[in-house]
Amino acid sequence: MSESMIDRVAKALCARVDGNNPTRVLRTSPVVVYEWEMYKDDAVIAIEAMRDPTEAMLQAGAIADDNFSEAAPETASLRIYGAMIDAALKEHEGSGR
Repeated sequence: MSESMIDRVAKALCARVDGNNPTRVLRTSPVVVYEWEMYKDDAVIAIEAMRDPTEAMLQAGAIADDNFSEAAPETASLRIYGAMIDAALKEHEGSGR
């Protein structure tokens, strides 16, 4: 089974925010709890915030859609999604943070 996006974001937050090792075990009884699992709620909030794309993301998605309209649907979807996420990251880079 592949890793969920929430799990990926939680692990990234764990590593970045506190410099923690996401694979560190916090508790083993009654079940194993890893450090990254403490960040799942934050990961959900971060992903929910991306639900409504910015204008730059919409434009990037439209451009990618035009460029790859002949591709298989799953290939086009991945490229459109990637273009939209790239646009969001570029907005951050341009903010001077």
